[in-house]
Amino acid sequence: MGKPSVEIFVLYPRGKISEFQRRQMSTVQAENVHVLSVEGTSDDLDLVLKDIAAERKFCEDYKVSYINSFNWGRIMIQAAHFFFAYFRVDPELRGKVSFSIPTGAMGNLVAGYLAYLMGLPVDRLIVATNSNDILNRYFQHGDFSKRGAVVQTVSPSMDIQAPYNFERFLYFITRDPKLVFGLYAAYDKTGEIKVEEGVLAESRRVVLSTSVSEKETLETIRSFQATHRYLLDPHTAVGVAASVSFQASSVVKTPVICLATAHPCKFEDAVREATGEAPTFPASASGLLEKPEVHLEVPAGGDVTKLLKEMVVESFTRRQGAK
Repeated sequence: MGKPSVEIFVLYPRGKISEFQRRQMSTVQAENVHVLSVEGTSDDLDLVLKDIAAERKFCEDYKVSYINSFNWGRIMIQAAHFFFAYFRVDPELRGKVSFSIPTGAMGNLVAGYLAYLMGLPVDRLIVATNSNDILNRYFQHGDFSKRGAVVQTVSPSMDIQAPYNFERFLYFITRDPKLVFGLYAAYDKTGEIKVEEGVLAESRRVVLSTSVSEKETLETIRSFQATHRYLLDPHTAVGVAASVSFQASSVVKTPVICLATAHPCKFEDAVREATGEAPTFPASASGLLEKPEVHLEVPAGGDVTKLLKEMVVESFTRRQGAK
């Protein structure tokens, strides 16, 4: 923030995230940070980024990059997290471990699968979804299809029905870019991807999946706080609930590392509903709820892609002129 040669553009779905999440973005007081409040879901915003990313000349001319898991660099960094976590649990390389992954856009799952392909001793990668369960339906039944609107849950960062990293996962499974391109060309028309049984079987070689309800999520937060004095955020709770279920049924018999995704103070309403108490805010978040907010509210129905491109061009031109 405040870097003279960098412009940051942030998009968030209006009314679909917590107040704390919103304020983490909208209270940044820096001239080079531009926050856009957009009508729609995370899937809608992903389409905006995907459309711009597809314009390679535009991205090259205006030096556009991304810091979500559209960016392969982020996936590689996340893959390193799996190695780090493994060596914390089993520094002597005595056996395999499993990972339970709260899953939305599927970036962490692809990172974990990449770590597995690189030789990490992985027994199972557990895909833990909330009620937006397109990935669970795929791994359970081979059903990767859009089914109704995105459901708003207490784990909003996982409220996704079009996980864009699934494309990368299919590539790793098949190593056939033409096949993946064809599957996604059909998906753009029908909203559905159908794979052959062999591809589905390979998808399941390491990956398990389950969907965790709102009730289960809140109960997991409550029970872990009561039993372990550890306060989970609702996204992490989805992963923990999935892990507990698979271990209780002996489907997974190896140690399980659950990926924790956020501080619980970001989701005060969910934590309060689960435990009856508000989470403690860290010192770094002190005063966040009192700071003034600055963001551009894009009207419903506005062309977000066009607006964002115009802002990129304007800021790039301005900086070039200032040199």
